[in-house]
Amino acid sequence: MKISTAGKYDVQLVPPTTPEQWFTVSDSGKDGIVLDFKTADGQTIQTTLWLSPSAYERSLKVLDEVFGFDGDFNALAKGRPFPGLKCIIVCEEEDYKGRPQIRVKWINPRGGKRAAVNLPEMLARIQRLKGEDHKPQPSSTELAEDDIPY
Repeated sequence: MKISTAGKYDVQLVPPTTPEQWFTVSDSGKDGIVLDFKTADGQTIQTTLWLSPSAYERSLKVLDEVFGFDGDFNALAKGRPFPGLKCIIVCEEEDYKGRPQIRVKWINPRGGKRAAVNLPEMLARIQRLKGEDHKPQPSSTELAEDDIPY
């Protein structure tokens, strides 16, 4: 069953049967990456991220931000893709050749945009935490004179 209404969907990227199916070429010769998505209740939708000169940088940015893709299209073609990854898509209705259809407008990471991580700094912070004693400190048993109930 195909996604048939506009809205926001929590989906999983479904890998193609063969690595070649990640790739497509439009009638006008534009290269693209085909992404198939599926909701938990089985609804599906397909979109293409175009790799034309005008869209290349934006498409790579989406693939990186959402799926952690490093731009290695050779690995993708050899069957080392990014399958099974979850994301949020926003679908909208558009008129295509006089007929309304639902298309993917946005592909977003779950939980919002991934924050850039300075890995050495993060690992240093974690290492410092491992060395610290995180047991609760006992509170002081001394009472001020005006705290005594009698």
